[in-house]
Parts: sequence; structure tokens; C-alpha cells
Amino acid sequence: MKLYSILILIFILSGTYNNGQDAPGRFKKDSLAKILEQPVNDSIKARVSFLLSDEWADSDTTASKKYTMLGKGFSKGNPFWEAVSLLYEGKLLAATAPDSAAGMFMLAEKRLKRFPGPAALLFRSMCWHDYARVF
Repeated sequence: MKLYSILILIFILSGTYNNGQDAPGRFKKDSLAKILEQPVNDSIKARVSFLLSDEWADSDTTASKKYTMLGKGFSKGNPFWEAVSLLYEGKLLAATAPDSAAGMFMLAEKRLKRFPGPAALLFRSMCWHDYARVF
């Protein structure tokens, strides 16, 4: 009986010990923000800005907008990331102007159609997902 009690205690304590781990695919906001300060190309900075926009979307819309606009700036001259920036601008408009947001989602999806690969498919699916949410 004593052995079972000890095993149960160890099991419970081990579950509370791992609370600091992030779920797979989730990033720490400060780690992502540090990447923006490093000398990396604009495509990486655009992607990181959009990730930060997603991270802040639920808790701080002002920070989310800041990172969307920052990502839009890093996207200049790159047609793929310019199309992705339309998606994120649409996300900002979704709550206040759903018709405008829907138009931006469809424009982004149309522009992303030209690009092959899984990244383009991911963002195209996000366009359709967010388009469905505004209607």
C-alpha cells in the first residue's frame, strides 16, 4: 500500500513539473521578437512577424496589428509574402468590416494560387477558413 501511494505521488508530481513546456508548434513571443532584431533576410522577418501577429491576436489586438504591419513592410518586393500580408490584413478587418475582410481573403487566395508547395497551400487554406468565419 505504501508503495502504491509513493508511485501515485510521483505520478502527480511529474505532471505538475512539466507545466513549463510549450505545445508543439507554439513559440515564445520574446524568442520570435529577437529574431526580428537579427540580420536575417526579409522573408524570414515577414514570416516571424506574421507568427507574432497570430500569437498576439487573441490577447492584444494592437500588438497583433503592429506585427501585421511590420510583416507587410518586410513583404515588399516578394509576391508570395505580399499575398500572405493580405491574409493577415483581412484578419485584422474581420471583426469590424467583414465584407472588406472577405474580399481581402479572396484576393490573397487568388494571388497564392500561383505558388506551388505546402506553404502556399497552408496559407490558402487559412484564407478559406477565415473567409468562412466572416460569413
